[in-house]
Amino acid sequence: MLTAPGEAALKPSNFAWRLMRDRLLSEEQARNAHREGLERRQPFVRYLVEEAQLDSGHAALAAADEFGGPLTEPGCRRSCRPPSEPGR
Repeated sequence: MLTAPGEAALKPSNFAWRLMRDRLLSEEQARNAHREGLERRQPFVRYLVEEAQLDSGHAALAAADEFGGPLTEPGCRRSCRPPSEPGR
């Protein structure tokens, strides 16, 4: 993955890599969202969701799985786990 001069690099530790690995985003979409988000001073995922490039539910599942946190639904009194990790 080459980076043009002046373009911020997508590091393998970035959440963008997780979304690309899960095939929720293409590399081009990730690069564009990263660049546009920086220009707008918006977090990466917020930009993607607001621009309808990523479903918020898919983003939440990927984040919970990647970072090990539970999913909670607003107004819900119980935590939900991603389907890939039942009972963890």
